[in-house]
Amino acid sequence: MDLAINAGLCCSGSGIDFMVGKNKEELYATDDSVKFDEAVFEHLAQGDEYEQYRRRHTNKQPKKGFDLLFNLDPYGRKKLSQQDMQQLMVICDTITANYSSDELNDRKVRYFADRLKELCQKAIAENLMMMAVGD
Repeated sequence: MDLAINAGLCCSGSGIDFMVGKNKEELYATDDSVKFDEAVFEHLAQGDEYEQYRRRHTNKQPKKGFDLLFNLDPYGRKKLSQQDMQQLMVICDTITANYSSDELNDRKVRYFADRLKELCQKAIAENLMMMAVGD
């Protein structure tokens, strides 16, 4: 059994699925995905990065920081470019550094970030398509 399940780190339920594949058919048939679930989003939304995102979004300022992650449509789809994947990896590194406590929600956020970074690395290395798909 996956240790992440035992530790309560697995994400399930509503949210955005990041998936990779050679084409759309493979993309939707794969089990190789990472969920950005509502609990992870809510924990991230309590931090400074989300407040900065909201200010930039409200004032129509240039995007930066976690904006790519926070701006995903929870009901839509987005095909991610190589540049998007690179940016997501930077976001994941920042999440891992900023959410470093042993508290369960921080551990869930780090688990999500680690898995998403691995998925981005795989997509780039194997030249796969990556999509973020909402519910």
